Amino acid sequence: MAEPLDTQQVLRFLRWRFGASLVSPHEQRIGRLSLEQTEALMEALLDFQTPADLVAWLVAHETPSACRTVEP
Repeated sequence: MAEPLDTQQVLRFLRWRFGASLVSPHEQRIGRLSLEQTEALMEALLDFQTPADLVAWLVAHETPSACRTVEP
């Protein structure tokens, strides 16, 4: 049960910091993070200055299965 609690803590902090309307579009992506990714996000969000920092972090930490690459 630690993973949902960690995810909820991250979401609660992000809502407090940036407002619910700026965080809501990213809730599903955050909810799909692994426990290790959630812990890394918890640490990284302390340095976030804007919602763009959250988006950049999520893009940089997408799982390989979520990214589609086309082989030549």
